[in-house]
Order: sequence, then structure tokens, then C-alpha cells
Amino acid sequence: MLRLSLVLMLLFASPVQAGFQDGNTLYANCNKEEVFFHGLCSGYVIAISDVMSDGRVTFGWKACVPKNVTISQTKDVVTRWLANNPERRHYSADSLVAWALAEGFPC
Repeated sequence: MLRLSLVLMLLFASPVQAGFQDGNTLYANCNKEEVFFHGLCSGYVIAISDVMSDGRVTFGWKACVPKNVTISQTKDVVTRWLANNPERRHYSADSLVAWALAEGFPC
């Protein structure tokens, strides 16, 4: 039975992939009309924003996001930054969001 379990685990195992998405994917999601993709974009941006909210250095960037900033406003700052920096969109989305927030909400 143990042997069968091990064989099944090996057959159905999937490789783990680092670097969930790049800036191109995030930018595309932020600009799609479907609510689902807006949610993906907003969730991603807000997660990074929450980590940076107390002025901690994140992915090499530091931002001081005000407490009263809306989710929509934060998403707009990031989306505009991605639109204005297409040459950087191949980098990881998490670091690009941190970079955009650092420029949009400097300390």
C-alpha cells in the first residue's frame, strides 16, 4: 500500500515554479474588463502595499502609503507606473509593485 501511494504521488506531482507573474501579466490583468481580473490585480497590489504600509523596505524599495488611500487609488498608481515603464515589465510583478508604490508614495 505504501509503495502504491508513493508511485501515485510521483505520477501526479507537479513541479513548483518560482516567480508567480511578471509585470506584463499584472498589467494585462489590471487592464482587462472582467471583474475577476480586476480583483486579481487589486489583490496583488494591496498585498504588496500592506507589507510596505509601515515604511518597511520591501524588494529593495520603501514606501509610506497613507492609511486613507483607497484600493482603487493604489491600483491606479501601480497601473499608471506600469503603463509608463513598459521596458521594465519583464521583471517580477512583486518588485515592480514595490517600485511603483515607492515612487507614488515616497517617505
